[in-house]
Amino acid sequence: MKKILLVYNPVSGHAAFKNRLDAVIENFQRRGILLAVYRTCAGDNSSFVDSVKIFQPEGVIAAGGDGTLHAVINWLKKNSLDLPVGIINSGTSNDFAAHLQLDDEKIFDAVAAGRTRPADLGLVNGREYFINVASAGVFTSIAHEVDSRLKNFLGKSAYYLRGLAS
Repeated sequence: MKKILLVYNPVSGHAAFKNRLDAVIENFQRRGILLAVYRTCAGDNSSFVDSVKIFQPEGVIAAGGDGTLHAVINWLKKNSLDLPVGIINSGTSNDFAAHLQLDDEKIFDAVAAGRTRPADLGLVNGREYFINVASAGVFTSIAHEVDSRLKNFLGKSAYYLRGLAS
């Protein structure tokens, strides 16, 4: 049985993924995949590395938005953990997943079949990895400054409003 670590952000994208969690687990189980579920939290997520070492998954799936994907990529790379990463769209913007035109059914099937495709990573100042966007200037901090409740209420519009306020 294939083992996958599912990392989800409980506040990402209207905090709606929690309501889909059981269906996601069921979809993977139907395909012969055992999931360990890791819930991100604000602040220290050092137990992520322990979870990977203990569970020894064949891959990691990030369920959240671009920020969740960014965190997972950095946790893996900074700890020299070489695992394929999948994405389940559940964030506010999901720019990277939208560009790849990802769909949940296709993700379940791709993971079960072991299908991957390469993606380039960038590295800033030798310490921070990025997979989607590297930015500088005033707009860099906007995504981090927008309150989760505001994003959950307004969606992408919260980013625009915050940008106008800058």
